[in-house]
Amino acid sequence: ASPSDRGRASVRQALWTIRQKLDGAVVVGEGDDGRLFTDPALLTTDLDDLRDALSDGDAEQVVALWRGGPFRGFTVPDAPAWNQWASELHGEWERRVGEFLEAYASSRPPDERWVWTEHAAAVRPHRARVHAMHGRALLEAGRTGPAEQALAEARAL
Repeated sequence: ASPSDRGRASVRQALWTIRQKLDGAVVVGEGDDGRLFTDPALLTTDLDDLRDALSDGDAEQVVALWRGGPFRGFTVPDAPAWNQWASELHGEWERRVGEFLEAYASSRPPDERWVWTEHAAAVRPHRARVHAMHGRALLEAGRTGPAEQALAEARAL
């Protein structure tokens, strides 16, 4: 059997086990593209919870749930399509969470703003603009030493 056939068999086995152990109603459908749909009353994922926190505008919950994004550092040998999909999904979530935290930071008073720009910079460490935003927020809060460091990081990118 090919690696694809073995992979599909493994997924079928996992679905059978889920249906047996968690109640057959957990998986409520399968899309034409292979996606599975679950009953959110019976099973949620960390991405479901993160999506809800973003929708609710709950910045503290977003920060608590963010752990580097889905599939961070996870690759499957000899599966370039999977790896591409996982990389794109990770990038999309990083963008969504980063933009949310940047917008949230902008809405906060100056003495709080730097805390939220720090979270945004942690989510998107490769974005000079976010580090510069963090540096400005630190300056507004009178934290010149950390501001100089954040602005140096922005210049280094």
